Amino acid sequence: MICTPQAGYFAVGQTVVMCEATDRAGNVAICDFIVTVKAAADPVRICSFTQGFYGNAKGRFNGITSRVLMGQLLGQGTLVVGKFGIRSLSILLDDVLLLEQRLPSGGPPAVLPDDGNQTLKTAVLLLNAKGRFRNILLGQTITLSLNVRLSPSLGGFALVSNFCSQAVLPGPDGLRADADDEPVAGDIQSFSIPASVLAALTDPVVGINDTSVLGLLKLANCALAGLPTGDATLSDINDAVDAINRAFDECRILVNCLAGPIIVDAFNDFFNNKGILDPPPPPDPLLNVRARSSNLLATKEPGEPDIAGNPGGKSVWWQWPAPVSGPITLSTDGSSFDTLLGVFTGTSLSNLVLVASNDDANATLQSEVAFNAVAGTNYQIVVDGVDGAVGAIVLTLIAAPVRLCEPISVVGNQVQFCVNGEIGRAYNVEASPDLSNWSIIATGVNTNSLFRFIDPAMSNFHQRFYRLTFEP
Repeated sequence: MICTPQAGYFAVGQTVVMCEATDRAGNVAICDFIVTVKAAADPVRICSFTQGFYGNAKGRFNGITSRVLMGQLLGQGTLVVGKFGIRSLSILLDDVLLLEQRLPSGGPPAVLPDDGNQTLKTAVLLLNAKGRFRNILLGQTITLSLNVRLSPSLGGFALVSNFCSQAVLPGPDGLRADADDEPVAGDIQSFSIPASVLAALTDPVVGINDTSVLGLLKLANCALAGLPTGDATLSDINDAVDAINRAFDECRILVNCLAGPIIVDAFNDFFNNKGILDPPPPPDPLLNVRARSSNLLATKEPGEPDIAGNPGGKSVWWQWPAPVSGPITLSTDGSSFDTLLGVFTGTSLSNLVLVASNDDANATLQSEVAFNAVAGTNYQIVVDGVDGAVGAIVLTLIAAPVRLCEPISVVGNQVQFCVNGEIGRAYNVEASPDLSNWSIIATGVNTNSLFRFIDPAMSNFHQRFYRLTFEP
């Protein structure tokens, strides 16, 4: 029997193994299976994800797909939201695909239907036109339940009225949630827990008496079951759960709120107060830009256009002064909700001219557009939520896609290749045996247009493919 790759080292993530056996009569049998290697994470580090990650079949964390990760979390036991015996929804291990199709949720927060104990496959629940939960609190509570399983230390986090966290990038090992993570300069965000929620957690009538994230999860489950929650409204509880899910998204780290400028929610709500996607000054401007924001407090101004045929209602704006001419790709991949994306030219809402717009791209709820930019033109970019959906926004603009070029050299498991990309930019090195299953194996900064790294799994494969993805 011959298997490819051979037994031995496997990279973090998923590797497809193909085996072929031939008997003495020449009969051939072929099988395949997947080897999944989990990344070791610092047990004290807190990591979470938003609804958008769990509802995105293409999401990845440390080389593991969001679908596989969700399966591992549901494999810890049946996940129950609400209160069993009153109103509850049970999610089983074999519900992974269906749950992926139900997230991210939207619509107003609501209690579960008064139908007793339900299971995800048979429950009668309100859904939107895309088949997602039409109950934002339900989706957020399920997400927090998954996150507590993902990162048990999250459950013990003590809630306060306000706190801040900072984004991180993987260190040289290409993995998040370990000691070499690198903080992202300029990406500090502030998060708030409503006073009514903090009061409800110590209210003797509510009976939780726990001001940690686990207490908050209990309160959210009480709300879904229609039980007393003190003075905390469904919206207040949803806001608190959403804050926790976003605060530690992709292993963001706690920081002092005075550590640097804070990205204010919906700071770019109005067209005349839009953010600027402005690359650093010459001589070496970085042409690829990633910006983060949120639209929880955003509005839609009179005269704003609908995007991709949807009215939205929670729009935020950026302007990109194009430094070069050529093809541009703009996406909201990584955002936590169902986004709308539009690009315009013009100087005011009254004279905007549409360049491109999109609702769903690449079989996800995130958006992507491509257009040919003209140097010196100011492009107005708007991100909104379908039917007013809100959450964390990740906006990525690619004007100079990285390309690998010759010469390529391989000595043992050390690889070096030429990089045609921005100097000073951090990149992830991803490897694949089949152009379908990719794993991050290294990260580094392009300092001289050469990349050198170790691929410890190289000897397991007859062929190996590499690509670079940029980190801002």
